[in-house]
Amino acid sequence: MRNHTAIGRQGEFLAAYTLESNGIECHHVNRQEADLWCKMPNGTLVPVQVKACSKPIFDRRWNAKIPNYRFFNKKEADKIWRAYVALDVRIVLMFPPHGPRSWIRADMFEEDEQDRRVKEFVEIAG
Repeated sequence: MRNHTAIGRQGEFLAAYTLESNGIECHHVNRQEADLWCKMPNGTLVPVQVKACSKPIFDRRWNAKIPNYRFFNKKEADKIWRAYVALDVRIVLMFPPHGPRSWIRADMFEEDEQDRRVKEFVEIAG
């Protein structure tokens, strides 16, 4: 398995674990746009695309003072929820459609932010 495939798979399992720990039933799927199908507490089925990164980087083009995680997305994914996973700190951030597409500041990946975004996912999507 290639390294980026392994990173993606790890992210999918961590995202599923995090969501299931919050009462959301998850099923791993291999679909073009979705990696997980999440059954919300109210029974609604919500597709989720998972994007994972192993560590943050400093982007020298913008003389960044704070490291960022870089994720690679396709435009067609703008229609579904995304789970952005920082594997080094084991944090998953949920974003609605039309959320960030490539760079997320490393200081956003904290447990409180994860909890807030999972709660928001349940409230909005479910």
